[in-house]
Amino acid sequence: MAELIPATLQSISLAGTFNRVNSQILQAATNLASRNDLTDKEIDVVLARVVVIHGIKTLPSTEVADLCLNAWETKYKFSMNKDELVLAFELNVKGDFKIKSGSEVLHSINHYQCLSVEFFCAVLNQYLSERDEAIKKLNAARKAEEDKQRKPAVDTTVKEMESIIGDYQRYHEGGYVYFSPENQFHPSIDFLLSTKLDTLSEMFDVDLSEDNISKQRERARRIILRNLNRDKRDRTGMGISYKKNVNSEDGDAQDNAPIESDPDRKPNAMLAIANQYVRIKEGKLITEGDEALIQQQVRRLLYLQVIDKYLLKEGDTLESNEFVNHIRENILLYQQNKQS
Repeated sequence: MAELIPATLQSISLAGTFNRVNSQILQAATNLASRNDLTDKEIDVVLARVVVIHGIKTLPSTEVADLCLNAWETKYKFSMNKDELVLAFELNVKGDFKIKSGSEVLHSINHYQCLSVEFFCAVLNQYLSERDEAIKKLNAARKAEEDKQRKPAVDTTVKEMESIIGDYQRYHEGGYVYFSPENQFHPSIDFLLSTKLDTLSEMFDVDLSEDNISKQRERARRIILRNLNRDKRDRTGMGISYKKNVNSEDGDAQDNAPIESDPDRKPNAMLAIANQYVRIKEGKLITEGDEALIQQQVRRLLYLQVIDKYLLKEGDTLESNEFVNHIRENILLYQQNKQS
């Protein structure tokens, strides 16, 4: 027998956590004002309502009504209240149930134009099953909220700004900055490029004009095509490694890492590279993956474009550099504001 939801769960906000049916079920279940000790007359009213909303053409006989009342008293009375009894049949007539039947999912129980005790019990059993699932969601949401409250919030703002200083240092000392792919973290990378660019734009002017974005997009396209060409050479054994010229036109710092040949030289991989090369070169049939790759390269170029404005001059050090000092001033300001 399903267990009634504790009244203490009423204090948990349902908004935004559950779908409409989940919310209706939990709200009905936690209504303390709704009784489960229904009289014969109240059961008759409920049954009449079931007949009307389901479009059943004939009222149940006295014998059927008595069987339904007996089923309520012996099986459902201690696990449901009146609101839930009414809601169960409303959900059924609206097709809000999820009933697994082999490989299919049904959304309501057929009454076959007859209010029988079998139909009555089948609807209530399905409601209890749906309620069990809603309770599981509620408990999971409550646990997640409790874990969130117990876990102290980690302020990553300062570390992110310090990470940008690290990028600046690596770029001007060795021409190498590794940016993690947007869909996953690289083990040695602490922040994604997209979040770094957002933080950078709060401290420096990032040229987001249509003209500059168009130029950087074209540069990004050339870089991707060059990388695909290189990848194709490596997979066919024509190339072993690649190291960029730091002063190249595209400033492609990401390509400094050596690229080893693929010993497998899989035909499917080669075909995928060739197809992507053609799509990006011709600008036709661009896939979501192609566009995501282009956008990531554009973000990288915008990021490096800001850094390039503050090249280390002769006799300049990180301690006296305008770019680094401006970020450190922002760190101090942020910390002061947080303490006040």
